[in-house]
Amino acid sequence: MSRARQSLCILSLSVLAVLGWQWIVGRLLPRPALAESNIHANRLRLEAWFLDPVPSNVLAGSSISGRLIPGYFAGTALASIANLGLDGSGPLTSLDCVLMRMTNGGPAPRRVFVEIHRLDRTNDANDRMLLESAHGFSMRLAGVLPAMRAASRPSTVAYAWLKDRQPGGGTIEGRPLGDGRKVVGEPDWLNQARERVDRLQKLGVEVVLLRLPVGRENPVDSQASNFADEVAQRLGIALLDLNRRTAPAGSVLNYSDGLHLTADSARAMARSLAQLAP
Repeated sequence: MSRARQSLCILSLSVLAVLGWQWIVGRLLPRPALAESNIHANRLRLEAWFLDPVPSNVLAGSSISGRLIPGYFAGTALASIANLGLDGSGPLTSLDCVLMRMTNGGPAPRRVFVEIHRLDRTNDANDRMLLESAHGFSMRLAGVLPAMRAASRPSTVAYAWLKDRQPGGGTIEGRPLGDGRKVVGEPDWLNQARERVDRLQKLGVEVVLLRLPVGRENPVDSQASNFADEVAQRLGIALLDLNRRTAPAGSVLNYSDGLHLTADSARAMARSLAQLAP
């Protein structure tokens, strides 16, 4: 066989293999919601947001809300939800992603839950890289060829399958450190958050500030006024404080590292959010 024919055969087999894997992932395997690294976890969420149909609800936040994966909301009033809880990032970047999809006349979600955790930080180089990736070549390629999406990576599919079958565990919340922060003056992050919230509201999107349990960062007194109350008042939006709503019921939440909810606790928190959402 000539070298040209060998190359053509190899190319043809490669294309068939990619198309075959794309069919298997799309028809036979559940779409992974977890990934083996922060980079690929963020790719999963960004590709789902920019390439899939726009859902009714969006979680915009950090890695804390990133634990409330869309599958946990199945069968609830928030079953149509996208998770933009980005690892190593924060709510401002997530809000930018929401607005980017809507900039060119794209459909708007009905409601956006803005996580309070890490809202008081401005975007940095990592955030700019995430936003640039939304228009990058890999995103465009994934939109044309689903086999190139992060959700189609064999390692990601295997990781998500194993993680979903891993027994629950984690550490029980330690001694709370409390939250004595105050919003002083008109800080830059607050102005940026207000600008994004105003833009969403003008597009008819309901914006709700969301406070999730964050392990050792939870206040000693869950019912006491805290940083989230002040931010909600300054932004003029409603606050849904799940730490305050769940603590009186004596809920015991587990954390994988003292901050992030374990899978079982994240499922319970997703159900609480669906039940208490306005």
